[in-house]
Amino acid sequence: MTFLILIENLFIREGVKAILSAKYPDSRQICLEQFEGLSAVDFENNSMIISNLPEAYIHYQDYINQLRHENDCKMILLCSKSQMDKLKGKALESIDALIHTHCSLNDLNEALSHVQSGLNYRCKMMDENDSDSLNGFENILNSHEISRREREIIELIIQGKTSLEISEILHISYHTVSTHRKNINKKLNINNPQHLIRLSIPGSDENQMS
Repeated sequence: MTFLILIENLFIREGVKAILSAKYPDSRQICLEQFEGLSAVDFENNSMIISNLPEAYIHYQDYINQLRHENDCKMILLCSKSQMDKLKGKALESIDALIHTHCSLNDLNEALSHVQSGLNYRCKMMDENDSDSLNGFENILNSHEISRREREIIELIIQGKTSLEISEILHISYHTVSTHRKNINKKLNINNPQHLIRLSIPGSDENQMS
């Protein structure tokens, strides 16, 4: 089985790859940077696209769906509730599984099993408000007195940005970013970005911390 992975966030991408390797140890994983580069040679029988680029998918949907139809390829899309609401008509109907970007790892496993069995899947968080789904993480940030600037940095860390990229985006020095990151780790009692991302996922064990 071949998985075509188009995921911008490094940590999400690596997490998805780890799940795929554990669930399908004999599978082939191809990481692509954009839909535009897809061609028939990338597909094999029983292949699947996993992406968190809904806007790009909408833009290239006719081209992608033609390739999928010709090669019997399934599609799993990770997006927010507001992004899902923009997927209408053929774009929405052609997706085999919709998963919220803040879903649990169990949701991804369930989606993979459903799609493999020829069934469609939509995680429960897609029926909730985005603000509701993030309440647990928001409560954690509030209870640990995370400042506005620290929240901005946390959001960028979760997006996979490096300290240098964060300093450029926020127009602050690299040293200042490093100091904020140390303070964030100390306040939340974490050691690395992966732990922070797990903390932000609703339903994870880390999300239950007080």
